[in-house]
Amino acid sequence: MENAMFERLELQNDDILQAYYMRSQSLLLLEYAGTLEETLGFSDSTDKPQAVLAQMAAAESPTNGEKLQQAEYFLAFTEKNGEVWMYFYSRTNAVRAVDLLDSIVEEMGLVKGNAVSASGRVPAALFKAHMTGMDAADYMEFVQGKVAEYFEEDTCIDALQYAKMHEKEILEMDRYRKKRISWAFVPTDRIAAAGTKLAVKSLENETGITIVADPDIYIMIGRRGEVYHIRKDKFLATYEPTEEPLDIFTQMLDFIPVVETVSDGGYISIDEMARLCYPKTQAVICCQELKKRTRVFSKNSEQEYFLGRPGDYLAVRLDDITDIYVIQRDIFAETYEKVQI
Repeated sequence: MENAMFERLELQNDDILQAYYMRSQSLLLLEYAGTLEETLGFSDSTDKPQAVLAQMAAAESPTNGEKLQQAEYFLAFTEKNGEVWMYFYSRTNAVRAVDLLDSIVEEMGLVKGNAVSASGRVPAALFKAHMTGMDAADYMEFVQGKVAEYFEEDTCIDALQYAKMHEKEILEMDRYRKKRISWAFVPTDRIAAAGTKLAVKSLENETGITIVADPDIYIMIGRRGEVYHIRKDKFLATYEPTEEPLDIFTQMLDFIPVVETVSDGGYISIDEMARLCYPKTQAVICCQELKKRTRVFSKNSEQEYFLGRPGDYLAVRLDDITDIYVIQRDIFAETYEKVQI
């Protein structure tokens, strides 16, 4: 059955079995007969997919060529040796490639990648079993359905706009504070010289965000070893710092806390630099459990977003309702307690 959200394209390239264009999202969807790793490279490079699309566009009609050139997203797949190979490329910050592809593959297989490009492989038999569950006639119909589902069921929150339009709802949310348990922190200028670019990967942003080492930017280490950044003024308003060292063995961390240097991709272990801190009881957040997959763009970044899934929590600082983020459900249950008003 044709999906009305997608327009079929008749392309000249013999390697392409089917081509569709999702106008509402400027998304190009291609089923290849050839091997994707040779055609697209499966690399993190942003140049290869653009070069492929430009080359294809040159051989097409002006109308189709324009769609190929202007596509914000590019999803290609093929069947090879009993597996379905998939590749997704994102030219915008609105959707991370690895997030969308993971929503298609889910538990069927493995996805690797970053914000720009991602690839995945799924056993064809398993893929077809899931197709049956969706009454999809072929791979293309199944992928169209999953892509449409991603955009239809996805909620996008801009922190500044949300705070302005939903202040009453925010203040009516249940209120929580962190339990009186230890966290850890490191000023970023102790990790690297001021001005050094560092990549920080969090549980809610697995592709990472780039920050610059600065005396006013700290790295927080959560109860499981997860890391995220925080401004010094917000840290001092929320935590009581100590000189107690972090001991990863007594703290029973799930991860060794590290940050990455952008210049060379090297990893810096920060546990020995870290000191413990304790939440202040007056630091309160307003929280609401998420019912849908949600992307939250913070007030300080139009480039990166927190990704929340059903069961995670939308969190808003009571003392600054424009400070909005996501807390994973298990972290929330372990580290927060409800405040009685």
